[in-house]
Amino acid sequence: MVLPLLLEHAGFTAVHQRPLTILNRHFHADTFSYWAARLIAAYATANGGKSPDDASRWMDSLTAAHEHRCYFFSSVPVLTTATLTAHPT
Repeated sequence: MVLPLLLEHAGFTAVHQRPLTILNRHFHADTFSYWAARLIAAYATANGGKSPDDASRWMDSLTAAHEHRCYFFSSVPVLTTATLTAHPT
């Protein structure tokens, strides 16, 4: 619960947090997981963690899982909202 306290100390009120469930059973450009995977692959190759070939094979495996109807992705990020009622001094 650190973020709500930091927001309140910065002058925010009405701080609310709630889970935002993301569930993708498909892997294509209309899904969150498709773009998250592209971001991860780009980051991994840019920072030397994986070769471009490794990243490409991983992306291909996700596409294959989709084609075989066995793709599944789930994530539960936390959505935080708040109202700035006063400027901090």
